[in-house]
Amino acid sequence: MSLDPRTRGHAPHTRIATAEQLTLDEILEAQKRAFVAEGIPTLETRRDRLARLGALLGDNAGEIADALAEDFGSRPRALSLVGDVQACLMDIAEQRRHVGKWMAESRPSRLLDMAGIRARVRHDPLGVVGVIGPWNFPLQLAFTPAAAALAAGNRVMVRPSSVTEHTTGLLAAAAPDYFDVSEFALITSTHGGGSDFSKLKFDSMFFTGSPEVGASVATDAAKNLVPVTLELGGKNPVVVDADADIDRAAKLIGSARVTNSGQVCLCPDYVFVPEQHVGRFVAQLLETWKSAFPSILKNPDYTSIINDSNYNRINGLVAEAVSLGATAYSATPLGETLPDAGTRKIAPTVLTGVRPGSKIEETEVFGPVLTVYPYADIQQPIDFISAHDHPLTLYWHGPRNKRFDAVVEGTRSGSVQANDFLINMLPAMPFGGVGKSGMGNYHGKYGFETFTHSRAVAFSWSPVKLTSTIAPPYGPLENRMQEMATSGLARAYRGVRDAKEQGGHSRKILATPPAGSGLRAVEGSGNPQLVAVIEMLLRRQERQLDALERYGDLTFYNDFGRPMVSVMTPEGAELVGMNKFRNYAAGPGWDPLIGVSFKRGLLLMDFEEHRMHRLIFQQAFTSQQLKGYLDGINDVIIDHVAKFPIGEVKLVEMVREIAFDIAAKVFLGLELSEQEKHELHHAFEDALTGLSAIVRKPIPGGAWMKAINGRAKLEEFFNKYLPLKRGEPGADLFSSLCTASDEDGHSFSDEEIVDHMIFLLFAAHDTTTAAMTTVGFYLAKYPEWQERVRKQSLRLGPAVQYNELGEMSDFELVFKECLRLNPPVPAMVREAVEDTELLGYYIPKGTLVSVQPFAVHHNPRVWRDPQTFDPERFAADRQEERVHKMAWMPFGVGVHKCIGLHFAQLEAKAFFHALLRQYDLSVPADTPWVPDYKTLGLPRGGGRVQVRAR
Repeated sequence: MSLDPRTRGHAPHTRIATAEQLTLDEILEAQKRAFVAEGIPTLETRRDRLARLGALLGDNAGEIADALAEDFGSRPRALSLVGDVQACLMDIAEQRRHVGKWMAESRPSRLLDMAGIRARVRHDPLGVVGVIGPWNFPLQLAFTPAAAALAAGNRVMVRPSSVTEHTTGLLAAAAPDYFDVSEFALITSTHGGGSDFSKLKFDSMFFTGSPEVGASVATDAAKNLVPVTLELGGKNPVVVDADADIDRAAKLIGSARVTNSGQVCLCPDYVFVPEQHVGRFVAQLLETWKSAFPSILKNPDYTSIINDSNYNRINGLVAEAVSLGATAYSATPLGETLPDAGTRKIAPTVLTGVRPGSKIEETEVFGPVLTVYPYADIQQPIDFISAHDHPLTLYWHGPRNKRFDAVVEGTRSGSVQANDFLINMLPAMPFGGVGKSGMGNYHGKYGFETFTHSRAVAFSWSPVKLTSTIAPPYGPLENRMQEMATSGLARAYRGVRDAKEQGGHSRKILATPPAGSGLRAVEGSGNPQLVAVIEMLLRRQERQLDALERYGDLTFYNDFGRPMVSVMTPEGAELVGMNKFRNYAAGPGWDPLIGVSFKRGLLLMDFEEHRMHRLIFQQAFTSQQLKGYLDGINDVIIDHVAKFPIGEVKLVEMVREIAFDIAAKVFLGLELSEQEKHELHHAFEDALTGLSAIVRKPIPGGAWMKAINGRAKLEEFFNKYLPLKRGEPGADLFSSLCTASDEDGHSFSDEEIVDHMIFLLFAAHDTTTAAMTTVGFYLAKYPEWQERVRKQSLRLGPAVQYNELGEMSDFELVFKECLRLNPPVPAMVREAVEDTELLGYYIPKGTLVSVQPFAVHHNPRVWRDPQTFDPERFAADRQEERVHKMAWMPFGVGVHKCIGLHFAQLEAKAFFHALLRQYDLSVPADTPWVPDYKTLGLPRGGGRVQVRAR
């Protein structure tokens, strides 16, 4: 952790007094006054306070370890330095690194922006936070939440346990050299008991300790309406699977149990072992302990029990269990007599045959004693765990299988950890209990959120005010609102699969077919425009699957004020996309939706004009050109991969940055300043905003107006560099379009080049981001496929060459499957230019017709188990996509297929080839893909994955 040397060893402000010179009420009042006077702390101030907190611990680490050994009687120095000091410093470093991002305003919904409401969420500090720490890890469990509170912008009062009086005294004496008492105060027993502290009127309180004391703290807090976070204990169960490596499991569990002599809230407390393996498990436990501790009495690596009362309590639990019929096995070294009251040391002990009703079955041991239960069926441990208070954590040893899923689904706990100890203590993970083991959580961002208030700030410039929709007098508007609430809006929020069966309105038809035509009418919900658009933005994919089940091949919606027919089969996609009889036109279909930002792009052209422009375009996409583009793509990617962040990463942010840098180099061939990049990116984002606007009018500040302004800035940018590209062309795409011509010598005008470049930036940048993010998520979720892809890349060089792309066959399978599950192009829109027929349905002239790749890709008539991730479906021996030539169409169909496919394939192969050679990606196996429907298929939350260097 980097600390400013100017802030090490002294506080930056003049101190009014030390904590020892003031009463509790005076300290609290001083902190509250200082909080109000300062206002919301700046990023620099927060980072400075965190640096000083780290310095307080780091500068005094040796003395802290000595004090802890004195408090315990015997405690390993390494445990104190790693488990207390370093654990705090790790979380402080995490807070300092990310607090700037966490404290920034967030936007809750683009939908509100498009409706004319500027909505933002501030992340404001609460005020003064009180932290009550325990004795077992007095630094880690008090200073880590204190760090989170400081990062969140609060003032903090910390009350460590009186049991560890030497450690508390040391820190209390040192703290004034680092902090003014109005910023951070360390409270000792000289200020009274713990209850005196918990009765103060804090703005938030944080307690770690036993459930009994936690209940008392919560009662005190409730009297003052102080929100309280409770981190409590709990009997943590372990389930050893029938397929586990029994010896390895016993070693890991046994080692975890004797950490700090079991005085850890996360220690395993009791273990369920398959009945046929109990004997072997117990034998390995004892062997593990005996090997680790050939002596205990004078061994500095073996921690003493903290005090006499806890020593006697633990021995009493064991004695009572044995008296009721249990058997105790002790790992007492030869020549030693344990337990020993003088040193307060208890040998590691395992109990079997514990009878129901024994106190040890109900009480958290908090010592080096482990209970083992046999089981014959996985439901037995599930029932036992569920019948007791919810533990702080639950351990599993064995492979990921259906039994593991059954244990997780059938129980409740603060966390679940498999095949290791303390995983959920890492800063990236939320730490907290549930039920009697606690409420709320912390560590990293989760701690920051615990000590902040998410404060909504909304500013309306919409001409339509919500006041008028709810305030009296009531009239026809009331009936209108009731109609919306009982029709599609209710379905949009509740996900009702069949509105008719649930009492909603009946089906409606698009138009009545001409008499005698034999054509059927297209059916749909007929929801009002606002409801239809909200449905599209909130549950676009679910809506398609609902319609596929309810209506079949076609349905219609009232999206964007006009009826729009959705085509959900490959046969329909072929008829519309290939457009053999020219019944449909792309320009009038797309223009109302994206024309404000991407007018005159190739996608919006039709027939001869489209053909001519496409022929010129092809000159920019020859094999030789693509090879050149790949060289530039590799240069950018290798640079980014070399500095790829470790830990939790939002794929969307990283991929967007890479894709944008590629666009600057490969598309534009320009060395842009950071200011120019920022302005170009901002203009592009504004242009994108209009694509999902509900109010499609140039209202100042509205999404549509932003899109108009964004488009104007993009035109200005490309016009600025046009003369350079025409006069001094390079190997970039911009230059290629400036110099390309067809066989008759036709080339693009300046205006046409600008139109095409703006659209290309959209087609290649956004669709590529969607494709690469999807691939990254599924590679992280399915490590077996990640390893297959990696093995092929490791056979190649650091940068994949154009002639090597075909050797990444496993990646090709993954790429196709990911784009089947989440197509980057959500729709292909056309307008019927005359009355026509589609799959036996009547389509009137002027109707918008939209081919839906997601519905086709998830149609069970086309694909086997369409919801399942199965890249092998594209392998040579299956080739499910061959069932129809339009079965797989993630980038569109026909002559209007999005050219983004070229860049998505090149960039994705180059990026993941370089990335997987150096890093592992992971997400929890049960993490779902949750799309943000206001984007082109990007995941909600930014696509978080864990990145680890190989």
